[in-house]
Amino acid sequence: MREVADSAVPLRPSLPCLLAVALSMWCAAAVAYSLGQSCARERLALVALASGALVLVLVMVLWKHGAHLVLGALTGIALGCCCGCAGAASLHADMERAKSEPAGTWLFTLEEDASLSAYGSQGFARAVSPSGDSLLVRVLFNDDAERLYGDAFTARASLSFPEGTQASYCWQHGAPAVAHIGDVRPVEREGAVKALLALRYAAICALSKVGGDEASVLQALVCGARTSLAQSTLYGDFKAAGLAHMVAVSGAHLVIVSGFTALVLRALRAPKPLAVVLQAAFVFLYLVFSAVPVSAVRAAVMSVVGMASYAAQRRPAPLNALAVCIMALIVASPEASVS
Repeated sequence: MREVADSAVPLRPSLPCLLAVALSMWCAAAVAYSLGQSCARERLALVALASGALVLVLVMVLWKHGAHLVLGALTGIALGCCCGCAGAASLHADMERAKSEPAGTWLFTLEEDASLSAYGSQGFARAVSPSGDSLLVRVLFNDDAERLYGDAFTARASLSFPEGTQASYCWQHGAPAVAHIGDVRPVEREGAVKALLALRYAAICALSKVGGDEASVLQALVCGARTSLAQSTLYGDFKAAGLAHMVAVSGAHLVIVSGFTALVLRALRAPKPLAVVLQAAFVFLYLVFSAVPVSAVRAAVMSVVGMASYAAQRRPAPLNALAVCIMALIVASPEASVS
């Protein structure tokens, strides 16, 4: 009887090994990427290779001893150093390419809603040079016209390289240069992206008719458009109360969107495999609709990982889903570690 009673006691919760890898990887990547701003590209490449070799050694030595959490933490540190150094080296290479680009007409696609300042609007955009090279740059406009995520345009631009705090700001976003924009000429987008961006613009315009601070809050909550909110006094109140994260599209929004989609599909009696695919597709469509903020990308990856547990025939593992998300973001964009 005692053995039965003991076996009925649930195991004490513990930290998953994968989460230990992800958290230590995040910290190490942030440190390596930040320090990489002042290091030579060749030195960064050597550190990245050494970190990769250290991963193999750690796995071979520590796996036999069963110290899985220690192994996970040390492996994460090595992987983080590798990713952080590789990201910094890649950004140094982009800077060298940007320096060789002459002034000319570039094709730009905004990767965020442009923010307004006393000197005009500004934001980050993917730029394609006349020679075909693609770079992420910070764009500075000489007017305060409203420009939203996904807007494409051609413009004559010249690149400059910021110093001091501006250089650190661009480094944190993975942008090697600043583009000063003049003579903007819009370019029409094609296909489903065009329709989705047009829907977002229509929603922002419709919500703006509410007027006042309520309109800016609704635009931020529904569409991820925070330009009007950032200029209002209400946003200062949100920050003072520690609630600024509530007006950023993140996990709570994705839960509402995916939950609503699940209820509709359940009412339509959709088969489970089809429902999971449609839910994932709807989550990614909403991700584009909300201008793809990093917080929403994290939540979307976690949601899809949780949905995919259906195919694995096991219950969702939120901590492991979070770990997979952290590692995927750092591998894809090392600069996300300092976001």
